[in-house]
Amino acid sequence: MRATRSRARGGRRPSLAAATPPPTLPTPPPARGFTAELTKVTAPGGGGPAGFDTAEVRTSRTPQFNGRVEFEVLPPAVRPGEPFVVRIHLRNEGRKSVKIRSLQIAAVVDGRRTPALPKLLLREVQGQSRGLVAEYSAVWDGARDWMLETVVTADKDETVASRLKAN
Repeated sequence: MRATRSRARGGRRPSLAAATPPPTLPTPPPARGFTAELTKVTAPGGGGPAGFDTAEVRTSRTPQFNGRVEFEVLPPAVRPGEPFVVRIHLRNEGRKSVKIRSLQIAAVVDGRRTPALPKLLLREVQGQSRGLVAEYSAVWDGARDWMLETVVTADKDETVASRLKAN
């Protein structure tokens, strides 16, 4: 009679299918962030001291440029298949403006170096300021090791080199 009453009220016995949890979807890989490494500023040397053979000696002088390369990654963390943009800024902490002669960018993905052809967005960065000099864009492929190398050559052949690494 119980079965008859529950059916009469419109009730049904709970099915086992409703009690089992739905299958779990595979978890997406964690988002990768980015970290900039130390900027290195170098300047070519002049001639050596008078009267000395300096053919096999490398000399350098103290760079006049005071600043660094800064990176801005949008979005700050990416997953495989997502597009991202790296904005490359030159921070000039000196008082005089710096003229940019050239910019070299290379992506190093799992040990393979691929040069990029950046468009130089700014030819001169004023003193005590920061300027957007280039942008690099790509789609994140989930590489194990990824790094973006930049070398800015300024007037007087001074170079400013920096790297951005994926965490």
